[in-house]
Amino acid sequence: SLSGKISYFNSAHTSRCALLARWMTETMTVSTPRNALISWIVDAIGTIAVVVLLISWLIDLQTPQQPSYLSKSFLQHGFCLSSPQIFEDTHFSCSLLDAFCGFLFIFSAVKGKMPSSSLGFASYFFAHAYGHHELSQKSNTREDEMIKPDEMITLACILAIGPWSSASFLVKSKKMSNTSANIFATVTLACLVSIYAFLIKNPKFGLLYINISITISALLPKMLLVGFRSEEDVALRTSGFHWASVASNLFVSCAVMCEPFFCDSFIKRIGGHFIFDLALAIDVIVKTFMVPKDIEIHFIGKMKTK
Repeated sequence: SLSGKISYFNSAHTSRCALLARWMTETMTVSTPRNALISWIVDAIGTIAVVVLLISWLIDLQTPQQPSYLSKSFLQHGFCLSSPQIFEDTHFSCSLLDAFCGFLFIFSAVKGKMPSSSLGFASYFFAHAYGHHELSQKSNTREDEMIKPDEMITLACILAIGPWSSASFLVKSKKMSNTSANIFATVTLACLVSIYAFLIKNPKFGLLYINISITISALLPKMLLVGFRSEEDVALRTSGFHWASVASNLFVSCAVMCEPFFCDSFIKRIGGHFIFDLALAIDVIVKTFMVPKDIEIHFIGKMKTK
């Protein structure tokens, strides 16, 4: 009968869709040397990008009125402020975006859809929103070029996030002992604080330096110590591998590079610093909500569904 044929077609179509969805999930998350290599390349791209940015930035700080690499307006404000036609107040727009993301993670935690780590992400976004709100209430430029002692202590506490997170990862992945990891984190933090205190100095560059330092201290050790050939390294790199995560990582790297280098060229005409904040928000949301959590990767070709 016609109803029977329709029912058979629907069930067959549903079955094919289910198989396609399972194939796509396994393809995007399965532990393979190819995916491990892609993960390593993404780390390398991010590392190279921030190193190039940091070197170019330090060079241009010597002649901020005639920069050789970075946009002049970026050096003037410490951010790429959007054209008034897009956002009249870039910092206020960024604070609204960050506050929305913070409430999104609070809502997810309350509903029990995400683990308690959602509260940590919410705190990060609310703190970021507060920072942009404060900047929107006053000028981005400051006459005093030296960072104050209390600001330096606060900055050091924030900069510690990168080295200690990286050290924790290296210990868990058995790439370093606890002692070596603690020494690594302490020395790295000391170097990061010294670079800012003696070479950068101006408080208006604090947020950019935080983003750069956390990124490089997290990516560089992972790139150097976690390869893509051994079974252990392949398992480490692909345990959370997903193409959406790869795309969001590349988006962040692109935003980090484009804002200071191409602010005056075109970035300010499409939103300025808001693009960078949007990239960070998308990256966190993708890795938290979209990357499958029900697949545990062990070694090559071994996948267990919980």
